[in-house]
Amino acid sequence: MEKIDKVIKIDKIMHIVALIIWLAVLIGIISITVYTEVHSGKTNNAEIIIDNSTRFDEKEIDLAVQCVLKKFKRSYMDCELITLKYDEKESNFWINVDRMDLDNSIVLFATFKVGETYDLGFSPNSTVRDWKFYLSREDKNGEWELESWGFL
Repeated sequence: MEKIDKVIKIDKIMHIVALIIWLAVLIGIISITVYTEVHSGKTNNAEIIIDNSTRFDEKEIDLAVQCVLKKFKRSYMDCELITLKYDEKESNFWINVDRMDLDNSIVLFATFKVGETYDLGFSPNSTVRDWKFYLSREDKNGEWELESWGFL
């Protein structure tokens, strides 16, 4: 009987340990999620400015915009996007400078505020203007992919 009691106690302890580990993992996941949400790039109040286009329809441009917004949220921690703009004349200029495929490339221009805790190359509490996001796709039906970004 004593042996059975020990096995039952060990079983209860193992369940408690497993529960504690499970709770620790859950708290860790919640903490990371909250931290990422609080510090991720903010895009909620961004003004999206779309110029008239002879090259792309509204849906094509919107898909490019969504691609950039996703990148901004993930990679521009503690920054806030102020504007994201498509200006066809300006976009065409930069595509020609970089010898990209005019029909399957687009450049979007961003202005954003850098937060006070950002430390990856921008001055904290500054505003970055004319930041370029270069996107391309294989063909008219392809998905936009970010090729590069910066002051290029």
